[in-house]
Amino acid sequence: MNFNQLEYFCTAVECGSITKAAKKLFVTQPAISGAIRELEKEFSVTLFSHTRSKLSLSADGERFYERAVRLLREVETAKMQLHDLGGSRQPVSVGIPPLWGTTFFPDLLHDFNEKYPDIRLTFYEYGSARAAALVQEEELDVALVNLSLSDPDKFHSVFIGRDHFVAGVDPAHPLAKQESVTLEELATQPLVMYNTDSVQNHSIRSRFDRMGIVPNILIYTSQIYTMKSMIHNNTCASFFYASLLQDHPDIVGIPIEPRIEQKVGLIWRKGKYTASSTEAFISFVRDYPLFPEEP
Repeated sequence: MNFNQLEYFCTAVECGSITKAAKKLFVTQPAISGAIRELEKEFSVTLFSHTRSKLSLSADGERFYERAVRLLREVETAKMQLHDLGGSRQPVSVGIPPLWGTTFFPDLLHDFNEKYPDIRLTFYEYGSARAAALVQEEELDVALVNLSLSDPDKFHSVFIGRDHFVAGVDPAHPLAKQESVTLEELATQPLVMYNTDSVQNHSIRSRFDRMGIVPNILIYTSQIYTMKSMIHNNTCASFFYASLLQDHPDIVGIPIEPRIEQKVGLIWRKGKYTASSTEAFISFVRDYPLFPEEP
């Protein structure tokens, strides 16, 4: 037995298909099938119940899979611990909401690199729901998310700050001079919404749903520049974090009543060894002034 065989087997189980596992691991299908056959031969077990419709684990296969997952996780933990013992710093993969990517993180990255020049950070833009799933799948080490969307049984978390949504409109928009706006009023306007895995989408749509309102959504987008173009060219409205509009003075932010507040924080996976480089990043962000204090 070798660890590649276990990885091939576990990936086939998780993908539900040898074909999909081969694509994910960038190997051939015969390599996956051969690894499974070698494991079955070595341990005298039948790992899968052979059906035409799908790949299904046998009873022995289920127990084998559970132990293989634990073993692979233990090996990965041991590797990170040995790297830490040797003083080498592991790279850190970080999930960040796209709306914050150009606003907060250039300064944070610069300041972090000055303090920890030996730690390499890689940022990936994902909405909170997708980022949390990737942390759980160990594709990301840590993610900045809406804490209300995270599962305390699956993730460690640290609170970073609070923000709230405002309605963003062009200065010529009919609502631009109002001191506040309700969701009922916004529902009558053409709206630009962020992608369905975002905090913005989940928080706003759930409010509309509870009120029994169907908003007039023209487009879902992952780009703030698309949002701004739609706002300025089509007199649409959208939703922004209040803290973001300091960098976009061409958009008028109207307070929403009642206020829709968000708790923002970092999450990382439970049951997994946290490398010293990831701990350093978590500690740094916890003390970093991401969100300006409100008067």
